[in-house]
Amino acid sequence: MGRKQTIDRGALLDAADRVVLREGTTGLTIDAIAAEAGISKGGVLYAFGTKDGVIRAMFERSTAAYDEHAAAARERHADTPEKPALVHVEATRAEEAANTARAMALLAGLARAPGYREEIRSMYRDIFAPCLQAATTKERRGRIAMLAAEGLFMLRGFGLLDVSDQQWDEIFDDIRTVVFSSPVDPS
Repeated sequence: MGRKQTIDRGALLDAADRVVLREGTTGLTIDAIAAEAGISKGGVLYAFGTKDGVIRAMFERSTAAYDEHAAAARERHADTPEKPALVHVEATRAEEAANTARAMALLAGLARAPGYREEIRSMYRDIFAPCLQAATTKERRGRIAMLAAEGLFMLRGFGLLDVSDQQWDEIFDDIRTVVFSSPVDPS
């Protein structure tokens, strides 16, 4: 009697990530994932059920890193009025370049699919809702910080702007300094 074979979902998601980074979401097929992972198409289907299951797992894994960083930032800034902005800026800054590229590839492909589009819109509403109702100068500066962080995240993730890790950190330092440390103009 042989031992029951197990399929490493994490390794399959790594393979799917490589396919997306190389070919975009249009190249993401069960066959492509299986070939990249060196297993049968049936093995991928066994692990995820459908291509939609793979995509959902990829999206959840991609957002999990942000969520972890955001949770830590929420604890650090529990009682500050700039909390929503600081959470987003710090969580975005902590994103690794490879995760940024995977997230953008997924967003680009999924934003066109009606079911996923609404999930993505909901995610962004949750993140940005606090800053859209900015009333005070500090809150408005926080809104600018959040949008600047997201803009840099997207530019880097889509490969539209080459930003080294050092530049990434410098820019996020600038965002914090300009938005959270500059004197308030009374006019």
